[in-house]
Amino acid sequence: MAFKKFGLAKVDLITTDQKYKLKPCTGSFEKTQGIPRTHTIKECLLQDKSLEKEDFHRQWYINESCDATSTEENRNSTMEDPFSTENVEKMKEI
Repeated sequence: MAFKKFGLAKVDLITTDQKYKLKPCTGSFEKTQGIPRTHTIKECLLQDKSLEKEDFHRQWYINESCDATSTEENRNSTMEDPFSTENVEKMKEI
């Protein structure tokens, strides 16, 4: 879903065709889904900024456990951070 929003934001920046321009934003997508809306992603692109882990609701964190009784060891596992600088740079290249 976030990749689709990124694509829509990129298209909005490069097109003049009103058919593909973003519609006015209500903000409801970000509030209900916990994922940055297309307008937020567009602003990041315009400002040459990256989205941060905190821009997503914690339900989307890959290394967070759903088990409330998980141990500290599980929470600090060596799973790759999708928001690491290296991974963010890879995504910018796409």
